[in-house]
Amino acid sequence: MIAVAAPENQPPELRKSEPGKERSETMESKEPRQINEFKVMDEHGNDYTLVEYQNVTETRSLKWRRAGPSWFALADGTPVGKIDDETFKIETSDTVLRRHTA
Repeated sequence: MIAVAAPENQPPELRKSEPGKERSETMESKEPRQINEFKVMDEHGNDYTLVEYQNVTETRSLKWRRAGPSWFALADGTPVGKIDDETFKIETSDTVLRRHTA
């Protein structure tokens, strides 16, 4: 005969959820996620790659959803401020960048 522990004596990871009650299976991501990348240009015609990041909440099924404000940086990590949807400024040099128009 095999002995099976009663549900209250089982470790939490083996206990089944009660009907109608779901356990929270979300965890805060430790790393920011890249959510967008696009090309911008300064007033001298120099091209830069701008990356948009955001912290996310991730589920155990590895699906994620956006959570919190986003921020921008150049591909090399230099911080960039957003002026409007088309205009940005490199924070360390005050260089103004504009999105490429296709």
